[in-house]
Amino acid sequence: MHIPKYWFRATTVNPTTPHKIVRWGWSDRSQEEAEDHAQERLNQAMSTTSISEALPLDDYTTPIREEILQDFGTSVITQTQLGYFCLNTPYIAIADVDFNIPPSKRYILTATSILLMSAFILLLLAPLWPIWISLFGLLALVALFPFLPQWLWNFTIKQEGGIEAYCLRRLDDFLLNHPHWIVDVYRTKQGFRYLALHELKTSDDPEVLNWFAWIKADPRYVTLCQRQKNFRARLTPKPARIGMDTIPHRDWPMLNEHEIQVSL
Repeated sequence: MHIPKYWFRATTVNPTTPHKIVRWGWSDRSQEEAEDHAQERLNQAMSTTSISEALPLDDYTTPIREEILQDFGTSVITQTQLGYFCLNTPYIAIADVDFNIPPSKRYILTATSILLMSAFILLLLAPLWPIWISLFGLLALVALFPFLPQWLWNFTIKQEGGIEAYCLRRLDDFLLNHPHWIVDVYRTKQGFRYLALHELKTSDDPEVLNWFAWIKADPRYVTLCQRQKNFRARLTPKPARIGMDTIPHRDWPMLNEHEIQVSL
C-alpha cells in the first residue's frame, strides 16, 4: 500500500489537438521531490507518444491520491474526493460484493444453446407452415438473445430466494470448503462487505483471489486492490445516499498554488 503525503500536478496542452495532458508526481519526503517527479512523468509521456496521438489516461497507474486523516502505522483513514472517509489496509482482507451481479458466461452459453436449438426446430418444421412464419420466428429469436441471459439469471436468483440469499449462500459454500476462515458480514446500501479476520492477508494472495472469485466480488474493487496492493472500506456514507443536496468534491491536494503549466 502506498499513499504518499506530497503531490504535484504537471500539465501541458498538445498544440495539434485539444487534449490536455496531465501527470501527477508524488513523494513521501518533500513537495519539491513531488514536483520533479511530476515533470519527469510528463516528459516521459510526451516523449514516448506521437504528438498526433491521444495520450493514455493516467488512471489506476498512480498511488492513492487522498488526504490522510489518521495514520495507524500499517493502516490509514483517508478522505476521498467525494468527501467520505475510507479505511485503507494492506493486511486485512476486505471484499466488496455488489448486488448488481451480471450474468456469467455460463448463462450466455446456455442462452445461446437454447436459441440455436429453437432455430434448429423452426427450420425442421418450416415445411409445415408458410415461410414468413419461420422467418418471423428466427427474427424473434435474434431479438430475444440480448435479454435471455439476464432472464435466466433473474430466474436463478428468484429460485435462490433473492440476491441477498444468493450472495450469502456463495459465502457459506466458500466457508464450508475453507473451514479455517472467519468472515464478518456487513450489509451496505447496494450489497455486502466481508472482512476476513482469521489471519492477515495481502491482496495478491492466491487464496484471497480465489475468495474474490468464489463470492463474486465487485470486479472494479478487485482490480483496485490488486493494482494498489490494498484493501478499502468506506467508513461514512456517500453524500447522495443521506440526502445531501450538494455533493462535496475535494480535489486534493488543492491545485491553485502548485499546478504547473508547461508549453511545448
